[in-house]
Amino acid sequence: MKKILNALFLALLAVITFSACSDVPSPYDIKGEGDASGLTGDGSLENPYTVEDLISTSASSTKGWVEGYIVGGIKSDISTTYIASAADVIIGEYSASVKDGVVLVASLPTETDYKKCIAVNLNKDGGNAAVKAALNLPGNADKDFPRHMKVKGTFAKNTWGLPGLIALTAAEIENGVIVGDGGDEGPVDQDNPFGLDDSNPLDEIKADFEEQPDWVDSGSGKDNQNYSYALEGWKNVSYVGDRLWTGIVSKKNEKYIQATAHNGAAANYTIWFVSPAFTVDKIKDKVITFDCAAAYFNATTTLKVYFLELQNGVMQKSEIAVEGIPGEGATDHAWVENIKIDLSEHTGKVGFIGFEYVAEGGASKSTTYRLDNIKSGKDGSDPTPEPGEEVVVTKDTPYEESFAGSFGKFTEDNKELGSLDYIWKVIADKDYVKATAFKGGAAVIAEGWLVSPILDLSTLSKVTLTFTQMSYSAGDKSEFMFKVKKEGEAWKNVDIDMPVGNTFEELLTTVDLSAYAGSKMQFAFAYKNAKTSAANTWNIKNVKVAGEGGTPTPDPVF
Repeated sequence: MKKILNALFLALLAVITFSACSDVPSPYDIKGEGDASGLTGDGSLENPYTVEDLISTSASSTKGWVEGYIVGGIKSDISTTYIASAADVIIGEYSASVKDGVVLVASLPTETDYKKCIAVNLNKDGGNAAVKAALNLPGNADKDFPRHMKVKGTFAKNTWGLPGLIALTAAEIENGVIVGDGGDEGPVDQDNPFGLDDSNPLDEIKADFEEQPDWVDSGSGKDNQNYSYALEGWKNVSYVGDRLWTGIVSKKNEKYIQATAHNGAAANYTIWFVSPAFTVDKIKDKVITFDCAAAYFNATTTLKVYFLELQNGVMQKSEIAVEGIPGEGATDHAWVENIKIDLSEHTGKVGFIGFEYVAEGGASKSTTYRLDNIKSGKDGSDPTPEPGEEVVVTKDTPYEESFAGSFGKFTEDNKELGSLDYIWKVIADKDYVKATAFKGGAAVIAEGWLVSPILDLSTLSKVTLTFTQMSYSAGDKSEFMFKVKKEGEAWKNVDIDMPVGNTFEELLTTVDLSAYAGSKMQFAFAYKNAKTSAANTWNIKNVKVAGEGGTPTPDPVF
């Protein structure tokens, strides 16, 4: 009997010992990042964990990307640090009356049971300011709801009474925009850190930031700043630090993007704004232009332009030397227009343009930079109107156009029409043509040329153009431009006197075109408005091209 009892005791001891040891993993079973038991994803941006992964696993401290839908939040008047019941949450509908430090995320956009959600804690263990700004519900009323997103952080068994995610480092929101710095591990994909895709390249590039809503007069400039700005097709990437290029709308409804590290908590910032893919050979003039302004110059800040391309899936970048970016000595906030990015060295390629802002964080340690009107082609690049018939001008036969009832032999060429139906218009009862970018009580960004026919001046040695001009307000040479080109050459700007704008006072203007005598040429009146705060009006009438001299015609021989 004793032997039997001893045998039973040893057997029981073995069972207890085995059971106790079975919960201790061997050195090969210790879980690390992206290796929690039972997880369906691998925690990468391309194959993120699911909400179910996080709810079902007992693993804590696992790091990685989680994908889901923001479906609700915790009521802002809850004083506890956990959800006690469904009465503590607002789920299945958007509400700004929730805490800005946490969102409830589900695998389905239709989820209404908070117990099937995870709590993404935007504050816990440092968080990330850019991620919080991009994801919190009260500050993103203009975003879709429920809202799809991916967010990178650390698994927590309990935050706000739910399985959740804390210590956030990055998020992917609309249009592939990456917010945050990716954590201590650096970019998610070292080969292609911005997630570039060159499979569907464009033929042109344009970003004028006019899709932003108009100024809201709330008394706070912050209400007119989009800290998580996204433009369809473009990438706004917080590569180092916690800030993005910010969408700005001024009181004058000027719309642009801005980068600054002023008062930033991070030690350093690197922020990228990257275009969609394009085919260099299809970009007009193989040139992209942009406007730029700077303020509060600091030598530690740089704004550089790069040509980016993918080679076997690996991003390559080549800096492009760009002249005109404002720096030391520049007037604060003054725009430098039509800065040129020359793509000729990248002929035959498909690629991207990237604007890289690098600065030091802290108070008054950085330059602020602004970008606007990024577009293909040189400013003032050749329009391609149908010139119609050639007009021969001799010393006895000038070319005249009064614009009485029509454009005559002139052709309208609109480079940027905006929402306008026209830029140049014939005012029949006044016998002049008018250019304006004003419609429905508001100014529109626009550019239109009124181009002459080809003028044959081959028999002349001296040529003079006269016309009468008027304007609503004083003329500006960046708005009222006179262009001239010899056949086979590029357009050139020619300075002319500007109208004074004293209630459309007439100004008779004379331009010496003798440099084009003996050749064929065209000229154009180019009207441009780059503001939404105001738009001038330019009137033209009584155009006359007359010549003198020339090679005498010999007497006929009988």
